[in-house]
Amino acid sequence: MTIYVDLYFLLNFVLDLFSILICQRVLGYRLRIARLILASFIGACYSVAVLRFSAPYAILVHLMFGALMLLIACGFGSTRRFLRLLLLFFGVCFLLGGAVTAIGRGISLFRTAGSRGHLTLSIVLAAALIGGMICLYWGRSTLLKKGHHALSVTVNINGHRLTFKGYADSGNVLRDPLEATPVILANRTLSHQIYGLFTNRPPPSLAYTDPKFYEGMPLRLIPCDTVAGKVILPALKITEAEVEGETIALCIALDFARKGDYCGFDALIPSSIL
Repeated sequence: MTIYVDLYFLLNFVLDLFSILICQRVLGYRLRIARLILASFIGACYSVAVLRFSAPYAILVHLMFGALMLLIACGFGSTRRFLRLLLLFFGVCFLLGGAVTAIGRGISLFRTAGSRGHLTLSIVLAAALIGGMICLYWGRSTLLKKGHHALSVTVNINGHRLTFKGYADSGNVLRDPLEATPVILANRTLSHQIYGLFTNRPPPSLAYTDPKFYEGMPLRLIPCDTVAGKVILPALKITEAEVEGETIALCIALDFARKGDYCGFDALIPSSIL
């Protein structure tokens, strides 16, 4: 069978890109275009190299390159997080590959009016797009059905343990500019609780925009885009927080201007910390 290396490279690049993108959207990870393209490029190069060189322990090599691609595109985070990402990635690759083959062959047979036909690049890309949309819809639906939209968070502030529930939103992509740690948004009610535990005093009768309001607090400043425009939110660094039993580092932004809740919860949690 004749294999055109350039088309084979492009096909694998597109499939790898779709697979990683679907995983990022399903799990709510932050999208980084440059890292996504680099990971897909490495995966496509590996696919072409496999045609020429037969590596021993092929399954282990496949797993290693898959893990490398995910490390580049999504980072490690934690062992539990990365294993979940790795399993989802190979599951999506399996489903997407099968969908591309089935849809592409079906389109090819339809266009040739019953003859065997050949898979052209345009047919394969169209099949990849359709298969990707199917996998993405299935993954997001499964995620919502399992109730991953509500997360329990426990933090330790000055010896006091505070537990609250938050809404996991893939749209919350806020990160600490210094250390890239994920940022939880706390509404006014939760912000008052955190402020009291940290300072051991009630909030002063000052505007929350006054710097003296946060006197003595080691704050991080988090830039945030809102409907009203760009704002800077004060945040506290929590080195050890428990999210669904998993210990991670995060920041909590004190949004005193937020009077309401987030879908019934006092906090908006980036789903990328799952």
